Amino acid sequence: MTRDFTGERAWRAQYQTLLLAALTLLALLALASCGGSSSGLEQGSGAAADPAALSAPNDAPRTAAPAGFDGLPQMPAGERKASQTALLMNGSEQFEAYSGAQVSGNRLVLDGGNASGMGLAWAIYEFTTSENAKYPVELRVETGVDSAEYWLAVADYSAGRWQFSGPFNSVLGTLPLLPTGPQVGDYVSPGGRAYAAVISYNPSGDSRVVVEQLELKLSQNPPPTPPTGLTATPLSGSVRLNWNGSALEGLMGYNVYYSTQSFSLPEQSLVTRANDALVPATPNPSYELIELEPNKTYYFRVAAVVGDQVESALSNQAVASSSYSLFIDELFPPRQYPGFWVYVEGAGFDPAGTNTRVIYGGEQLPADHVANVSATGLRFRVPLDAEVEVSTDVQVKVGAALSSPAPVVTVHPSTPPKNWAHVGKTLYQSFEMYEPRGVATDLQGNLYVAQGMAGRISVYDPEGFPLREFWLDGPEDIEVLSNGDILVKQGGGAEVYRIDQETGQVHWALDFDTVDAVLNGGWFIAANSSGSVIYLSDANAHCIRKFEGGVQTLVIGEAILEHPNDVELDSSGNIVVVDDHADSVFWFAPDGSLLDSYDGSADLDPSDGELRQPLSVATFADGSVMVTDRERDRVLRFDASHNFSGEWGRGGFADGSSLNLPSPLGEEAWFWGLYGIAALPGGRVLVSDEYNQRSGIFNKNDGTLIQGLGDYDPLPGEFIQPQAFAVRESDGAFAVLDGTTYCCTILDRKNKLLDMAYLETGVDGDILTGRLDRTPSNVAWTNGKLYFTHGYTVLTEFSEDFESYKVLGVDWGSDPTEFKGNGAMAVDGSLLYALDRDNDRIQVFDDGTYSHSIALPDPANTNADDMVLDRDHGWLFILDRPWNDQSRILRLNAESGALIDSWVPGFGLGGVLALDPAGYVYVYYWDSDGLMHKLKPPAQANGEWQYMCGLAGYGDGDGNVRSIYGMSVSPDGRFLIGDRDRRQVVILAP
Repeated sequence: MTRDFTGERAWRAQYQTLLLAALTLLALLALASCGGSSSGLEQGSGAAADPAALSAPNDAPRTAAPAGFDGLPQMPAGERKASQTALLMNGSEQFEAYSGAQVSGNRLVLDGGNASGMGLAWAIYEFTTSENAKYPVELRVETGVDSAEYWLAVADYSAGRWQFSGPFNSVLGTLPLLPTGPQVGDYVSPGGRAYAAVISYNPSGDSRVVVEQLELKLSQNPPPTPPTGLTATPLSGSVRLNWNGSALEGLMGYNVYYSTQSFSLPEQSLVTRANDALVPATPNPSYELIELEPNKTYYFRVAAVVGDQVESALSNQAVASSSYSLFIDELFPPRQYPGFWVYVEGAGFDPAGTNTRVIYGGEQLPADHVANVSATGLRFRVPLDAEVEVSTDVQVKVGAALSSPAPVVTVHPSTPPKNWAHVGKTLYQSFEMYEPRGVATDLQGNLYVAQGMAGRISVYDPEGFPLREFWLDGPEDIEVLSNGDILVKQGGGAEVYRIDQETGQVHWALDFDTVDAVLNGGWFIAANSSGSVIYLSDANAHCIRKFEGGVQTLVIGEAILEHPNDVELDSSGNIVVVDDHADSVFWFAPDGSLLDSYDGSADLDPSDGELRQPLSVATFADGSVMVTDRERDRVLRFDASHNFSGEWGRGGFADGSSLNLPSPLGEEAWFWGLYGIAALPGGRVLVSDEYNQRSGIFNKNDGTLIQGLGDYDPLPGEFIQPQAFAVRESDGAFAVLDGTTYCCTILDRKNKLLDMAYLETGVDGDILTGRLDRTPSNVAWTNGKLYFTHGYTVLTEFSEDFESYKVLGVDWGSDPTEFKGNGAMAVDGSLLYALDRDNDRIQVFDDGTYSHSIALPDPANTNADDMVLDRDHGWLFILDRPWNDQSRILRLNAESGALIDSWVPGFGLGGVLALDPAGYVYVYYWDSDGLMHKLKPPAQANGEWQYMCGLAGYGDGDGNVRSIYGMSVSPDGRFLIGDRDRRQVVILAP
């Protein structure tokens, strides 16, 4: 992520120092676990070390701990005090040190200058605790008055990490231990021991620390839940804090903490407790701080306290100034285009009327350029005529008060945006499923999956353990021969390859020119065990072609087949073919004569046994056959006599419920994009699920999942197919609609996960609607409501907390509130514009109620693919991609629907259209300048459209993406792009 925040460089420098100290400590602790005194040692139960897990929960940076925390000495039992255990010892008592530590009387002296020049010294203490004292209160250390900076750490067993804090430079250092919830045994090993460390680190200066005494407090009382709703209000000479009261059982009161640094930064020594006595637990608790230094910005958090002074995790953070009540804390983003919006965080703003104004470069902005004013935030619009490539001071004015200035750099409108963030996990990892297609098995029971988009064939052992991968562009169908070679059908053309697994070399299995001379197009392949006889499905020529010795020797089914897909050989050498146009299965003898067929095209009630798009076939040793039906998401069985004998499967999505492909209902498997199937020993089948990015081994009779294979299970904040976006303008939060998981994810403007919900049917939990459709199209967000289009015919409205919904448009029809091909939406306050493509109109809803329709221009638009709304001018832009590929962008009057003008590029356009706050239009088409192109519509009808620049070039570099599946431009200048190849949301910004 690339940002130009002024303060971030300093933060990173401090954090790197923290990280170096932490990882150096880890290395030494790992050495300690292998050496040192072994008398009375105990093997703990910490998790494996993971230095990459460095994070900052609970406002105290943590890093990974060595497995077991072994190699540590035993310590004397602590003194028992009422219900609280206070574990106390002087600095010299039974410590274990490996660098720069020595005993001086009852004190421990840490001196990093004597630690092999590393500047690091440390000592670990082991405390024997009461069995009942499992909840931490604090770790406290007393040092000599001449001590340098030091750090404190405790072993956290719940996370398998050392939790540490610092640096401290005072005589008394305290590490409050604030877990996120009542987790029994967090800081106590199974043997009833706790571990603490004191660290001295300064490679370039004084690092001598004298430890006089340590005290570790643990309690029987679990920590309470943290307070919420903390606000800070600057007053004359003080700051008043208010927060939500709590009805927690045993609540004794609250502690108030403040700092001159954000609590998320590592300077924990600057955190101070404000109250001497607990703040009373009243229904509306508050606290006023009068001891704050003037002319500073302060950060505040509070904690609930129960018996033994056990604290909760800290509340949300509030910020205020002690010098004046009006200030700017942050501008987001600090670089911006003219005409775009900047979010301002601070305090002292007055949301009433027009009392709060923004001064930009010394000039007051118009009232309509300032929006969403609250006591702590607002947003303002950079003037369209702002001077570019310069830094301009911004101030907030409330009445006669004026804040200090904060800078915004205005960039030229033709400057392409750069990388801001990549949100979500990619599918580039080895052995993940990335559009799995053809599947196969070998004589040893190993499993093979061809992944077209990933350009590889992944191999797993019979238990699903990854073995190896072979790289080949666009593999479709595969067979494994008796000698282990892999036969590959690449794409739909004449390429047929043979991969030697021992050497990894790729050879032609059939001469390209020979195949190209006869093959019209097909994606499936079959072969005998040695590969001397190969069958190719020729879908466009309506036949199966047999090759022996590299020469075509037989054409099968010319007058019978309509569009053959997969072809396989059964145990008798017969050829089994599925045909998705005839919705049938055919059995041919080795000489090409028709033996039998099964017609699945009849409408059956119930529909068991119907075929609607049979794609793949698997044959078993007993002569039975299984077929995948892509449209019905079903797997059908046929016995050795070619009779239908049962089916299983249903339509569904990767719902995030498990790593192992279960049905969310616990019934037979759910699929979306059934592709390949292969017979396995023991009554099992291997099935690939292309659009869910999953493969699995199932019981052939009932569809029970046996083994998930290379499943990609998106965690919260991860995506499979991010395709549509909507932004809440008030705060910059954005919604991401995932077309595969059917999940809507809400993130704040800094990409933090806020909420998510699955818009699928019939499943307990966060599943909301009736079965609307499996193909979510678009999302819009306005006035606290989210709108979704689904497939072709359904439009729904949700509250933004996903607590309620209603259906606005249903069915396939032309009446009002009926749709034939909806998808794109645009919003203007309470108005929702929904594109009704096949009816050549735009349907308009006002606050969820149908209002009227706008007819698309005459002659009728043949393929309206996307739509955006310019609210400043009242223009609708329609991306028209008719079947003759004469793509164009239409500009309409949003009220009357009258055609204003159009832009015709003379070449085909991709199906993505976007609009930014300054009125520039973006359209997707691939050329040397980029994947998305910025256009400036003329101010008057039939004027000249101006090309500004290309952006988002193909690739992995700064400002690049791999594909654009959907795009939206946020008011603050973030370009939210659904990158289908990456399976990520790529965010670009000025």
